[in-house]
Amino acid sequence: MTTPITRENLNRVIEDSYQLLRSTLDPAVSIELKLDPAVPSLIGDALLLQQVVVNLVQEVRERIATGGSVHIATRLIEGDFARLLRNPTV
Repeated sequence: MTTPITRENLNRVIEDSYQLLRSTLDPAVSIELKLDPAVPSLIGDALLLQQVVVNLVQEVRERIATGGSVHIATRLIEGDFARLLRNPTV
């Protein structure tokens, strides 16, 4: 069964993943989000994007000291790729 490929807001995917991420970390570890609202939508599968975010945080979890923090940030980087993201031909 395939999942739908649609326009997704990466910031929303990260925000929607917060509780799941929180449950995978020690309570002494904080999660700090700095999500740029200027980041354009991307084309993808929200569940797969969420899995990527969770997997990255799990990798960090294995290496973080007790009481540390996880910083998750998005930002728009200007250039040809950013212009393509704003005006996709797909």
